[in-house]
Amino acid sequence: MARGKTLEKAEPQKDGTKTILRWEKPANFPKGVKVKLSIQGDGLKVSQKGNDLKPVAKDIYAVSFDAGELTLQNVTWKPATAGASTKPIESKAPVIDSKSIVAAPRRMP
Repeated sequence: MARGKTLEKAEPQKDGTKTILRWEKPANFPKGVKVKLSIQGDGLKVSQKGNDLKPVAKDIYAVSFDAGELTLQNVTWKPATAGASTKPIESKAPVIDSKSIVAAPRRMP
């Protein structure tokens, strides 16, 4: 895969209330790299390999690149929009377009 394009090429898969994003780590990629992803929206449970992830900052999650997958589960999801109506938006499982995920590789302790 071309450098920096691994996550962009990952195709999201819907499974009920979950959206799963899977990728294959390049063979020459270093181990232990965390990728910071901006995941926006309220009511999403973010996890990897069955372990819940907590944001490290507002809407920012440190994702293990080694895990090769990320799961977003619809708990009571509604999109994050500034200045929008406060009326909740009901939605089924979110569909995540890999082009909307912002990633910057960074080694975390």
